[in-house]
Amino acid sequence: LPAERFAEVCCFQNHLHRVKPIYELRTRMRAAAIAGTNLLAEDFRFKKAAEAIKPLETASPVFAKIGEYVHTLLTQECPTPAQTLLEALTLVDSVLCTLGMVEVDGSAMPLSIQQYEEHIAVNAPYSLLYHLREAVTLSSGNHYAYICDTYDREPEWFEDFRVKSYLVQALGSSSTMFADAAAKWLANQGEAVLPLLKKDFDPKGKREMVRRVQIIETVLEERADSFYIEMLQTAEKEVRQALIYALRHNQENIDLLIGYTKSERGKCKEAAIRALASMESERAYAFFKSKPKSALPYLRTTTTKWSAALIAEWFHATIAALDNALDDEGRDRALRMLVSMESREKIDFLQELLAAFVGKGGEEICACYREALQRRKNNGVGAMPQLNYDLMSPLPHSRYDRMRFFEDSMGMLLFFSLITAADESLEALAMDLYEHSGENTDGSTINPSFLPAAAMAKLLKGENCVTWLQSQAEQKKISLKLCKDTISIVLSYVHWENGGYILRGYYMNYTDDRPEIIEQQLQLSAEKNNAGWLMG
Repeated sequence: LPAERFAEVCCFQNHLHRVKPIYELRTRMRAAAIAGTNLLAEDFRFKKAAEAIKPLETASPVFAKIGEYVHTLLTQECPTPAQTLLEALTLVDSVLCTLGMVEVDGSAMPLSIQQYEEHIAVNAPYSLLYHLREAVTLSSGNHYAYICDTYDREPEWFEDFRVKSYLVQALGSSSTMFADAAAKWLANQGEAVLPLLKKDFDPKGKREMVRRVQIIETVLEERADSFYIEMLQTAEKEVRQALIYALRHNQENIDLLIGYTKSERGKCKEAAIRALASMESERAYAFFKSKPKSALPYLRTTTTKWSAALIAEWFHATIAALDNALDDEGRDRALRMLVSMESREKIDFLQELLAAFVGKGGEEICACYREALQRRKNNGVGAMPQLNYDLMSPLPHSRYDRMRFFEDSMGMLLFFSLITAADESLEALAMDLYEHSGENTDGSTINPSFLPAAAMAKLLKGENCVTWLQSQAEQKKISLKLCKDTISIVLSYVHWENGGYILRGYYMNYTDDRPEIIEQQLQLSAEKNNAGWLMG
C-alpha cells in the first residue's frame, strides 16, 4: 500500500464515530424487544436514539429504511409494532455486521512513515500481529513455533512495518531462540530495517542493543563505520564490545584497534584482539607473531591467509624444539625426556596448534598435515602427541568427540577446514590422504579416516558425492555402513534456503562463547538422489 493511500485509510478511522448512533439504536430496540412494545412510543431514550440517526438517513437507502421503521414505531397508529420492531432490529444487526467496526479509546495519532520506502504495509493477518505482540510484551517464547512456521510459509508478511517493529522489540526477548530468530529475519531484510534499528539506540543498553549492532554490521559492514565510532564514545559493557568487534570490516581501523588492545580491559580488549585476528593485514600479522602462547586462542577460529602462515611457522618451530629436546640414546630415553616439564609444555602447545588448523588453507598448512601424520606414524622419536579431545569438543559434530585415533582427529580437522575455508589445496589434500595414506592388510592404500573430508571435497567441486561414495562401497573399498554414515554426516551440513543449496557450518568462538556461522553457496548435482539417500 503506497504511503499516500495508507494515510487515507488512517483518516477513515476518524469518520467511524459517525456510525455510533446505530449502536445506541440497536441497544434501545433490544431493550424494547424484552420489555414489550406497548410503551415504545413514549420511551424518551428510544426517541433520542431515533433523532441521532436522522443525519444517516440520507447516506444510503439502507439507513433510510431503518429510519422509516423507527418513525413508524414512534407513531400510535403502527398496526404491527412487534413485527416492525423485529424487522428493524434484523436490518440494524445486518448493517452493523457488515460494518464490522472496532473502536478503541483515545485519539488518532499520525504515523511516522517518512522513513519507509515503497511498501510500508502488507496484508499481514491479525493472528501474526497478535502472537508477535504477545511474545514481545510477555517476554515469552511460547509463540515461537507459530511465528517460525509463519515465516517459513509467508515470509512476505514480515515486510510489514508493524511486524518489523515487533521484531526489533523481540531482540530483547528473554527467549534466546526467539531473539536470535528475529535478528536473522531482520538481517535478511537488508537496509530497509536500518532506520528502526538506529532509532532509540542506547549505547549503554544490554543484549538487545548488541543484537542491533550485529544486524547493522551484517547489512552494512564497513559502511556503518561512522555509526560504530560515534556510539563508542558513550558505549559500555556488551554494547561496547560488539561495536569494537564491528570495526574489523574496515582496514583503516587497524590503528584504532591496536590502541584498544592497550586501553581496554576484559571482554572489550578481547574483542579488539579478535577483530585484529580476522583482518587481512601485515600489521595484524606483526601484532600476533611475537606472542604465540597468548595469541593462539584468538587464531583458532580465524580464516585469514596470514594466520595460516603463522600457524605453520609456529608448528615447525615447535617440532624443531621438541627434536632438540631429545637425544640419541634410544627410544626409551627419548620418551622419558618427553615427559619433562619443558617438553610437556611444548606438547600441550603443539596440541593447540593442531586444533588451530581448522579454517586454515594453503600449501603451508597442507605440508603441516603431512608432516604431523608422518611423525605420528613413526611412533618413536619426534612422534606427534594424540590430539587433546577437549580441543576437539567445540567442533560441530558430536560423533567426533569419541575419536580414538590420531588420524581420525586429523581427518576431522581437514573436514571442518573444508567447510570453513575451502581451497583447491585442501581439496586435493583430502583426496590424496584418503586414497594414498593407508596401509591395509589387503594391500590397498585408502584411509577411511579421511573419507568425510574426501566426500566434502567432492561436494564442494560440484560433483555428486553420494554417487562417488556408492562407487567406493561397490568396489569394496569401504563398507556400506561407513558409506551411509559418511553420506549422512556430509549432507547434514547442506541446507535449502532462498531457492538454493548452501553449506552451513559453525564453531564456538573461544573468546566470546557464542557460535560463529560459516555459509557458502553450493552447486549440487542429482539432488533427488541425495535426498533419497537421506530418506533411506
